Amino acid sequence: MVLMSDDDRERVAAAIAAAERNTSGEIVAVIAADSGSYLHTPFLWAALAALAVPWPLIHWTWWPIQHIYLLQIGVFAVLCVLLMYEPLRLALVPRSVKHARAHRRAVEQFLVQNLHTTQGRTGVLIFVSSAERFAETLADAAIHQKVPEDT
Repeated sequence: MVLMSDDDRERVAAAIAAAERNTSGEIVAVIAADSGSYLHTPFLWAALAALAVPWPLIHWTWWPIQHIYLLQIGVFAVLCVLLMYEPLRLALVPRSVKHARAHRRAVEQFLVQNLHTTQGRTGVLIFVSSAERFAETLADAAIHQKVPEDT
């Protein structure tokens, strides 16, 4: 999956270089396809649905419990397979969970890129996670002292 064309990548690099010439900040941009696989989500939703299957059947049918149990297992398996489809999987994850995961990934990238060790503590990370539709700018201590939080 291509997130940016080569032309876009060059434009971003040029914009970062221009911004770095006018400031003491060291700027790094990271664009991630996603911040997590969320593979637990299909299992969670399938398990919840499968747990709900037997209740109406036990009370309103004369099916043997073994058949209801087999249906419950079938519902779990089918939902697991269907919900593995990435757009569905991402749609089932609450926005707060996606944003928390993306924020954690942004902080990890801030540390991995060694922006916390820049001279004068002027590192800035621009982090974008496409699947979560999340963007965040992280700045080191010296930037926080000079630039208001809302900026």
